[in-house]
Amino acid sequence: MKQRVELIPDEELERTGARFQGLVEVSLKSGQTLREHVSNCRGRPENPMNPEEVERKAAWLLEPVLGKEKSDQIIAASRRLESLGSARELARLLTVD
Repeated sequence: MKQRVELIPDEELERTGARFQGLVEVSLKSGQTLREHVSNCRGRPENPMNPEEVERKAAWLLEPVLGKEKSDQIIAASRRLESLGSARELARLLTVD
């Protein structure tokens, strides 16, 4: 799928000054083109993710590097940051074996 994706800079979007926006166009085999403009991507202060979305994104980013078990432990530890005895506990989880 990656080979089918083409990233094209859009000078018009650049001129608007909005940093976190994007325009996605998908060309279907039928010839139809689907288009979506996102003016304020998810996860920005103006469009925040909820806690479940943050955890899903964290798992998606962590699992390929640290594995599912360690990723789950990191996410669980982050839920209880205030009660961790030491930052070392979290730091230990963030290392690659």
